[in-house]
Amino acid sequence: ICVLDSWDSGHVQGFYRLNTDHISQEKIETDVYSREVMYYESEGVRIEAWHYTPTIRSTSPAFQSTVVVLGDGLGAQKDFGLPKYSIAYAAEGIASVAFDYRSFGGSDGEPRHLISPSRHVQDWKATIRHVQTLGYTKIILQGTSYAGGHVIVATADSAPGSITAVISQVPFMGGPVGKRKRFARIGVSGTLRTLALFVKDSVHALLGRTPVGARIAGNKDLGEWGLMELSTEDYYLRKAKHPLLKLGGHQNMFLGRGIGDMLTYRPIDYISNFSTPTVITALKDDDLCEYQDIVLAVESCGKNCELLTLNGGHW
Repeated sequence: ICVLDSWDSGHVQGFYRLNTDHISQEKIETDVYSREVMYYESEGVRIEAWHYTPTIRSTSPAFQSTVVVLGDGLGAQKDFGLPKYSIAYAAEGIASVAFDYRSFGGSDGEPRHLISPSRHVQDWKATIRHVQTLGYTKIILQGTSYAGGHVIVATADSAPGSITAVISQVPFMGGPVGKRKRFARIGVSGTLRTLALFVKDSVHALLGRTPVGARIAGNKDLGEWGLMELSTEDYYLRKAKHPLLKLGGHQNMFLGRGIGDMLTYRPIDYISNFSTPTVITALKDDDLCEYQDIVLAVESCGKNCELLTLNGGHW
């Protein structure tokens, strides 16, 4: 622990939470939609979500009983772009629920900024259970990037027929091609740095010491190390999606203790012979969520998966 603490590797200690309830709890009513905050629990932790309902309800009985559940990607939260989807759905007469993973945004959970895919999936399943209590019988899951994998795993873990459809946009699949390319990109030194952060923060957790983390996104052109190492262009494309005042005082940081969970996460293992109608989008030049892994997943899925391929990169 002394050696790890003395190693200057871009690790950052300490994560705070900013009270932004005045933003989260604000009720919004427009001529297109209304938005109300709601709370429920996931494994004993309070989750915060925004419930969007259309101002003009659809005359279609199917739409009246339909809700789209939305969660964001790696280290992201509901105020980073999900409202655009919810407003668009409301304009078509469809309700939606956008939620924050525990330890992010308006949701509870300490320490903050723990990226844990297994916990994220549990939060998806808790949200599914909650919208069922609201009377919705047709539930559609929509996730992008890391959450594109979460919606597949959450659906596979849910009761047959409980999920009506899945929309998985540029999903992280945890497949073999992406893993090989990432190792080639970060090399031995990057792998050791990642493992050192995992060990260091895990030891800090055991000893009750201050959490340790690193950047979620780093600008590789400036030599910044991060969970995602982006070009200057992609770094600012990503940043442009974020509001100036972020729920919970979001920081561009993640906790090292979650790395073990991330390394073993493989949504591709859950999609074989998928029975739920699923639309998957993929980008040919995506260097974060490997296109070839998505193609492999769709081939494994079978007839219920439709692949929509587009040109361009992840952002």
